[in-house]
Amino acid sequence: MKRYQQGKSVAGFQQLRTMGNLVLMIFLLTGCSVRKMEDIRRPSPIVRSTTDLGGKTVLLPPSAPDRNNFTPVGYFTISVDIKLTGMLVLYSSAENKRAVTYMELYNQAGRLILIRWVEKSGVTRTAIDSAVLDKNGSEPVGILRLVVEGNPA
Repeated sequence: MKRYQQGKSVAGFQQLRTMGNLVLMIFLLTGCSVRKMEDIRRPSPIVRSTTDLGGKTVLLPPSAPDRNNFTPVGYFTISVDIKLTGMLVLYSSAENKRAVTYMELYNQAGRLILIRWVEKSGVTRTAIDSAVLDKNGSEPVGILRLVVEGNPA
């Protein structure tokens, strides 16, 4: 009886080993790779960020352009009843024929609230801070979400 159980467990182990080889073969054939744990924890290159006027990091959508590719052309302060409530910074690009191709809106504390840009195809994109989209009136959280036709993507 012991021999039968031992033989059964050896056969089960061989079956598991064959399954493991099959899974590994599927990974190799489909182009998947097994990475070390430290590689998995590294931030994805898709995540983009910038800093606002207060020096805080703000996460941007992957499709947002790099501010450094634009030239600042002007800024406007926004006031309500003589109280400064924000600032709008306008940028231009040599690649686009429009006067303004990228803009940033900051609140009175210098936190980035909104970015808007025109792509080469002429499509206008907007990304807004998550706190503004949640309509809870809290401080900006520093995560800009892409808005498509008035709805967050």
